[in-house]
Amino acid sequence: MNSAFDLQLSHPAGQLANVVQGIWSASACASEAVEKTLFADAGSGIAFILAGDVLVDGEPLPQGVIMLPINKQADRLVMKPGSILAGFRFHPAMGYKILGRHYEELTLLSRNDDDPYQLYELFDCLQQEVNFDPGSGSDSVSDNASQNDSAMIQNRQRLKQLYQWAEHTLITENETPDSIQQVLAIIDDAEALAELSDKIGLSQRQIERLFKTRLGMTAKNYQRIIRIRKAINFIQENKQMPLVDVAAELGFSDQAHMTREFKTIARITPGKLAP
Repeated sequence: MNSAFDLQLSHPAGQLANVVQGIWSASACASEAVEKTLFADAGSGIAFILAGDVLVDGEPLPQGVIMLPINKQADRLVMKPGSILAGFRFHPAMGYKILGRHYEELTLLSRNDDDPYQLYELFDCLQQEVNFDPGSGSDSVSDNASQNDSAMIQNRQRLKQLYQWAEHTLITENETPDSIQQVLAIIDDAEALAELSDKIGLSQRQIERLFKTRLGMTAKNYQRIIRIRKAINFIQENKQMPLVDVAAELGFSDQAHMTREFKTIARITPGKLAP
């Protein structure tokens, strides 16, 4: 395990998997800050800032329940020593289905506005697990190992609490996929809205309205984000493949086109992912 960082991540199964793509708890365990790039996935979520200093793109996040906006570009996460956070990552369009609204920016939820899910009850339960200081103690190998073990155990405990809450709260009796879920399930196979319209039985205007309402973006922008996310995974799994071949494999017009899209959405170049 990375001595500076512990992340416990669960990908739900069953009905919960239709709504939530990931449940996680993380701790910065050592003396140095931890930096992570959060690549865009067109999803949204909820984060619980439980301890320490956490920054996203240089902006500090207060302790509490943070409502995460739809992720259209990569973000840079910095966890200072002793920081602890946890949360849920929704599938694209599911945040709106659950919360009934979008958040345009990282937003601290007020306890007075905490309806109907009572997220601060969950926050308070998660904070009860924060009964140690991940940055304290000596620098000995044995103390560091014990510290990391404690972080892992408590992250797993928080993960279990989050999972139980989600199963109890987010699963509804009616799990029939709605129109936007049907569209997202086949959009990768459609080159244009007209083709998608024929497949799903909705007009192009209805499809665009769905994307604007549920995702806050156009169908084309969604396709761009998902293509870059797939490209990132592909490059990481095929690091020896020339980037010109990667671009052709993934349907970009050329390598320059892929690079431009990476700079816009991932905020890095493809070469940064390759060796």
